[in-house]
Amino acid sequence: MRTLDWHLIFMLLPKRRFTPAELARAIPDPPSASVVVAVLFNLLLVGGILGVFLPMNLPMAVVAFVVLHLSVILMGLWAVWRDPGCRAGRWAYYGLPAVQGLTFALTGALRDHAWHRVVSGDMMSGLIVGILLGLASMALWFTIVHRHQYVVMRLAELDERDRAIEMARQLGSAQIQPHFLFNTLASVQHWVATGDARAAGLLDALTGYLRATLPLFEHRQLRLADELEAVRRYLAVMQLRLGDERLQARFQIDPALDAVALPPGLLLTLVENAVEHGVQARLRDGEVLVATRRQPDGSLHIVVADNGPGLPAGLAAATAANEGELNVAFNPSPHLGLRNTRTRLAQAFGPLAQLRLGPAATGGCEARIELPASALPAGVSATPA
Repeated sequence: MRTLDWHLIFMLLPKRRFTPAELARAIPDPPSASVVVAVLFNLLLVGGILGVFLPMNLPMAVVAFVVLHLSVILMGLWAVWRDPGCRAGRWAYYGLPAVQGLTFALTGALRDHAWHRVVSGDMMSGLIVGILLGLASMALWFTIVHRHQYVVMRLAELDERDRAIEMARQLGSAQIQPHFLFNTLASVQHWVATGDARAAGLLDALTGYLRATLPLFEHRQLRLADELEAVRRYLAVMQLRLGDERLQARFQIDPALDAVALPPGLLLTLVENAVEHGVQARLRDGEVLVATRRQPDGSLHIVVADNGPGLPAGLAAATAANEGELNVAFNPSPHLGLRNTRTRLAQAFGPLAQLRLGPAATGGCEARIELPASALPAGVSATPA
């Protein structure tokens, strides 16, 4: 059962203060143009209502008091929109009612003095002014509380997203390593037991692979060049296991894209799938192509293709119904690695990043990661020279 927050019921302000880092994370952008226009429209509306209902002969002291009060309220609103825990907003909320009370107390004490007639004016004007200033203070309180709750919820949402990314990263690590490592170690053990000279080379290649890949998952993002090094190490191990007659690797890499940042293990997962589902289905002449290409529209394509049997029947049917390619971003694949890749792409780059599967020019399967132009390193043009 939820308990009542009496701190808020008595219209006291939230106690929590946000650090500059928390505010920059939760509120990275200034108010939108729509919010600014809406505020200006309502200010003009309130000004029009006051012009209609307040008498023209209102004492100047009252007019000055109202204008000063509303100005401080507006400055407080602007301040708390950017930081709901800032001192300016708290001073405005707690200070102005105190000034109001002091003014009204002074007016009552000087009832028989000329000051009373100057400040109070007629009964109706005083009532309108009191209601106006009370509503302005309530608006400031509501803005502070609402904005504070928004920042708290936004920070909680971002923390949850970070936890999801971390889980996806760990899932990628767990998905890539176990079966490949176990199968390779089994091959090393068998070759050592049978005195096969290939055991030493395979062990050296596996050691190089582990050195290249184990640090990958300590980072949220990784340079494409580092990911490609892990891919090369993986293919070197698989070439020793399968033999050169069954697996050949080709690379068509644009060096200008080496600094593109990717979630770790993304490319490695696609290459692993190409070997497992494409190359190993052939008895000889298997091939894996890894290519990076800049497109005329500024986007970046990372391609992994094989010359295996192609897409499974279920995926092939979906591919034919979707103009020759399957957009995995909207059609979940039964493969864990591809589902994980799709999720991590969306988390890192948003809806503009996609993973597509389709038939390769070599007759097998092509997996293509499409990244937006914003993923390109600074200073790299959209198209090659």
